[in-house]
Amino acid sequence: MRERVSFRVSEAVKERESDCENEIGAGSAGSIVATRLSEDNENSVLLLEAGKSDLEPDDITQIPSLWYSLIGSEKDWGYKSVSQKYSHFAYQNERGYIAQGKVLGGSSSINSINILRGSRSNYDKWKQEGAPGWGYDDVLPYFRKLENVTETSYKDSRN
Repeated sequence: MRERVSFRVSEAVKERESDCENEIGAGSAGSIVATRLSEDNENSVLLLEAGKSDLEPDDITQIPSLWYSLIGSEKDWGYKSVSQKYSHFAYQNERGYIAQGKVLGGSSSINSINILRGSRSNYDKWKQEGAPGWGYDDVLPYFRKLENVTETSYKDSRN
């Protein structure tokens, strides 16, 4: 069963939230979508995160080789799968552990910074089925941009 999360929101945020058209979770994809949406001054974007920040220099999420210590920590939701009929026989009730990041950056912050582009054919199929801009050649520049991030200020996400 999914944990219910309560937020304490300041009055200033509540007031701003009523004007907000785009409310986005602060996981990997949500953070990127929020960044892109906020490039248009006409958009109002509220980025929400239930967990803690991972931006402190001494935060363990900043040390990729220690990713395993984040599994089961306060930065992990601690989800379990439903009972499995054909697998997970060594697990209690045949339920597998599903690590999901409860931290700014979501699961990308607790998975040792692994990234997988995905299959060219999947992206091209999305485009073919009516999702313009989602073909592999369309998204490839964004993958390259993500894979080559060395600037930490992220002043201009359009470059």
